[in-house]
Amino acid sequence: MQQLLQRCAQQQELQGQQLPIVVANPDLVTVDGASLITMPGTLAKYYKQLGGTVQLMGKPDPIIYTAAMQLLPDAASDPQSWLAIGDSLEHDIAGATQAGMKSLFILGGIHATDVKLTGSPAAGCYSAWDETALQQLLGQHRLQPDYCMAYLQQ
Repeated sequence: MQQLLQRCAQQQELQGQQLPIVVANPDLVTVDGASLITMPGTLAKYYKQLGGTVQLMGKPDPIIYTAAMQLLPDAASDPQSWLAIGDSLEHDIAGATQAGMKSLFILGGIHATDVKLTGSPAAGCYSAWDETALQQLLGQHRLQPDYCMAYLQQ
C-alpha cells in the first residue's frame, strides 16, 4: 500500500494535479483485544507526508460534528450541551474541542498503556491510572478533556 501511495504522490507532483485520498476513518490505530492494529488514518498520514492531498471525513474533521448537530437542530445552538465520547486524543477529544463540545476521554482504549491503566472493563470502578502519566499525555497533545474514565460500560 505504501508503494501505491508513493506512486500517487509522485504522479501528483509530476502532473501538477491533486490525487486526493479520502479517508472515512482517520483513526491511526484501534484496540483489538490486548493489542493495537493499524487503521486507515496511518496511510493518510503517510500520504500527506509524501505531499499527497488528504481529505478526512471523520473525527477530528468538523464535518462529522456539523452533520451530527444538523440531525438535532434544537440542540445544535449550544455545542456545550453535547458530550463527545472517545478513546483517541488526536481524533475524538481534539474534534470535540474544535467543535466547542464537552468531551469524555475513555482511558481504556488506545492510550491505556500511555496512562498506565490497571484493571479491566470487568473491574469497573476498580480500575486506576497514573495521573502524572495522564497529565503528561494531555500536555503532549495540548488537550484537556472535560471528563476522564477508565471504561465506558453499562
